[in-house]
Amino acid sequence: GISVSIESHLARIVPVIVAMVPAPCAIALGGAHAKGVADAQSDLDLYVFSEGWPDSEAREAALTSALPTASGLRSWSGGATQAGTDFSLDGLPVEIWFRHIAPVRDAVNAGVAGEVRRDFVTWTPNGFYRHCTFADLASLRPLHDAEHILSPLLETLARYPAALRAALIAEGLASLRFWRGNMHLETALLRSDGFYLQSM
Repeated sequence: GISVSIESHLARIVPVIVAMVPAPCAIALGGAHAKGVADAQSDLDLYVFSEGWPDSEAREAALTSALPTASGLRSWSGGATQAGTDFSLDGLPVEIWFRHIAPVRDAVNAGVAGEVRRDFVTWTPNGFYRHCTFADLASLRPLHDAEHILSPLLETLARYPAALRAALIAEGLASLRFWRGNMHLETALLRSDGFYLQSM
């Protein structure tokens, strides 16, 4: 379960987020603390799903005002779809990740329909498969969802979508058929060419 210390931090942070976000929102605990595998290096991951949030300066001002012991605040923005603010609260690293709910819903609906899509982004060399959003959502522990923004998505994902399973197996088998006996693969294995092999 969640430690008393983490529960105490959540009790302080969650109301601040609810107060600062102008639109209805859902807040959930994610990461290692949600999965029950946290260690001394784990940060506190908070996901905020909404249709809008304050800009970086306003977020930092709200957090600093409500949480006087917060330090090292650093914010970023990914346009209209996501943003974040990181800080330390009494020595505990905290990450608040704001995500626009519409793209999350779209990813869930597409996956349920069996669509496999990869977006190329800077933070993962082989791209991000949109259905990986399912793993993020499935591991969350909802903390605030008064407007039922998040709960319908979690209910949808209570069982793995059959169409997505079939699509992923088909794509994997197609890749297997391509690479089996492929001379470029055999050469890369002989050379231990990690750069070439990591994209497979």
